[in-house]
Amino acid sequence: MEKIKIKIWVVAIFICIFFVLLNINLSLLKAQSSTLENDLYKIVPDAKTGMINVYIKKLNTYALYYSIPSSSKILLKYDNFQYLLESTGSIIQDFSIQDNKLVYKWGTKFVNLIETVEFVNLDQFNIGIQVTIEVRNLDSRGHFLAIGILFDTYLGENYNKPFQISNLGIIDSEQYFSKSSIPMTIFSLDNPNNPVVGLIFYPRKAGITSPDKIIIANYDELLNNFWNFSYVKGRNFSSQYKRQDAAVGYIYDESFINTNQAKSISFLLGFYPIKKSSETEEIKSEVEDEKGDKVTPEDVDSKIKELKAYLEEQIKTLNDKLEELNKKYENIAAMDSAFFSGQDLIKVAMELLTEITSLETKIQELNDEEFNQLYMDLLNRLEELIQKLNELINSA
Repeated sequence: MEKIKIKIWVVAIFICIFFVLLNINLSLLKAQSSTLENDLYKIVPDAKTGMINVYIKKLNTYALYYSIPSSSKILLKYDNFQYLLESTGSIIQDFSIQDNKLVYKWGTKFVNLIETVEFVNLDQFNIGIQVTIEVRNLDSRGHFLAIGILFDTYLGENYNKPFQISNLGIIDSEQYFSKSSIPMTIFSLDNPNNPVVGLIFYPRKAGITSPDKIIIANYDELLNNFWNFSYVKGRNFSSQYKRQDAAVGYIYDESFINTNQAKSISFLLGFYPIKKSSETEEIKSEVEDEKGDKVTPEDVDSKIKELKAYLEEQIKTLNDKLEELNKKYENIAAMDSAFFSGQDLIKVAMELLTEITSLETKIQELNDEEFNQLYMDLLNRLEELIQKLNELINSA
């Protein structure tokens, strides 16, 4: 009789384990079947962490480091409690495709998270991925809520220079950006000198939520100290166990969320090289066959227009700042100092605008490498200008 009871318990335990494994496999299969893709890219979701990776079809590679579960993370800070999505029990996880968008749902008794992923056209030739995350407070009282995104990058680590930042150039050590100093773009490139593929972060693009802080650091250091990170200038990306293991952290500071209210953020990713479809590439190839390696105005028109529009917007901001200074300062000496600083910045901005216009007229004479070099130089100088503008505004 005792042996029969033991056999029954063994069978029962085996059945429980079988159904647990079956549910896990079904969840994984559902996540894998709920994928979004086009001719160039396939969005690969991870059901456990809620994060996505991007498979670049032509090059047979991933934009972020690939692992199961994903080493890239979504983090929540709920009052004084800190969560990784995969670390919380009793949760609801579900991936589905709705209206050409990949939708991920995650929830506990107190919080619901809905993540929406979709392809977007950044401009005429560049396609990107926009991710929107909404976290809703289901508790009967309000709570402070912060959201963090940890991107585990790997491109360029073999060269010890995993990032190129628009206002700093190629970097090889830890970086910290507050809200006012966040760069326009962060490139994660496979080769900093001769890149073939890359992931582009757009933390300040119109239409998305700019993070309150961005930290670029060693992966383990950032993961383990995400909400209380201590920046060390010059510290490299190596750890005790791995050489050159870099990551990017987006931090959206905490805000008070009442019952049944939500905190929403969005971020944008793009890809290097800039292409939209195989058709665009074929057209570009035909043009190159006809015109050698010359860059056509159509290929870069959107780049030039975007740069000019952004610069003109900053010139307007400078002019508005000067008007504000005229009204604000009673001390004439202080006013003169700030006023003339602003005038100097406008002069530099106008010179940049002239150079951009000059670049437009020389497009036919430039090959790809020459154009990209001039364009990146202008972009870096523009970022330096914006940083000085922010310093002027914050000093007032």
